[in-house]
Amino acid sequence: MNKDLLTPKTFIIDWDTHFINTKITVTTPDLENLQVATEGDWGPMYKFALDAKNLPRITYLDKKTEFVDSYLLDDKVLYIESPILASVRQETPFIYKITDERKGIDIHFFMDQNHTLKEYWIVRSEDKVNLYKKITAEEIRSIS
Repeated sequence: MNKDLLTPKTFIIDWDTHFINTKITVTTPDLENLQVATEGDWGPMYKFALDAKNLPRITYLDKKTEFVDSYLLDDKVLYIESPILASVRQETPFIYKITDERKGIDIHFFMDQNHTLKEYWIVRSEDKVNLYKKITAEEIRSIS
């Protein structure tokens, strides 16, 4: 497994619609020493078992009111998957999937071979309806 997949990541993204103007920051833990299950028919799919010391943190900043809501996510598993479509997999072979049960959303971070964020989706957890999709990497503020 590529070591760059395992290093802690900080994703800073914008969720801007007519009604929502929020900056979301997601920080993933160091995955190197965690238990991992590897699966996948069309590409690698990693399932990392998280513990209380290694949980992702999510922070929402309402850009209008400057209200901040920040907490550790309750999810005990972090998924890094590969897209099903071969054409998508060539461009973005890794998808970090983060679930925020409090807000009822999943955030999918699509990464290229160099682990650069190329696209992200915000999906309603309940029925998998895509609420927001950002394709242009130039508009993403930062990734580390």
